[in-house]
Amino acid sequence: MAHWRFDEGEGTVLYDDSDNNNDGTLELGSSGQTSAGLVKSAGNTAWYNGRMGKQSYSLNFDGIDDYVDLGSDSSLDITGKYISVAAWVKRNSLSGGYIVSRGRNASSCYAYTLYQNGDKFQWYPRSGTEAASLSHDDYAWHYVVGVYDATLPSENMKIYVDGVLEGTNDQTSSLVSVACNTIIGADPCLLYTSPSPRDLSTSRMPSSA
Repeated sequence: MAHWRFDEGEGTVLYDDSDNNNDGTLELGSSGQTSAGLVKSAGNTAWYNGRMGKQSYSLNFDGIDDYVDLGSDSSLDITGKYISVAAWVKRNSLSGGYIVSRGRNASSCYAYTLYQNGDKFQWYPRSGTEAASLSHDDYAWHYVVGVYDATLPSENMKIYVDGVLEGTNDQTSSLVSVACNTIIGADPCLLYTSPSPRDLSTSRMPSSA
């Protein structure tokens, strides 16, 4: 399990509230906003631009080259029968973008990915099959949750938006182990936004059982 509140309001370290201590590092590129800044200090910075977050704290991603690197600890390499990934998200574009994702293996198979595809959110517990939400083109805050439960005989993939089940699908293949970093806001293999949702707040990732 991991839980990032995104409520630090300053700096480049995003602390994991779980006992696994998977603290994230905010990476800011050379384009767009290039400083972390302070949530209470005006400026073109990641924290100040995210000051209107769900709890008055969030990170703003410039949609160009910003992301949070959560590292490659084995506690985030989830290969069991259960996984859920959740995040508060606010977008300013309907372009595709990675919300939370762990990279791909030698066979180019991604591990879990929560993704924005146009006006829909998509959940992949592994590459190839997704559960998709209904249309959301309002640029408002949404709480997006992807769930996978291998013990279910059907519809073992589910995606919820704001507490409402909006999409299901069947994943017949096992989750994959990937020795790659878990990333918020970017493709974990290419490490660029495409673009990512503009603002991100809390992410939670209960691990496998």
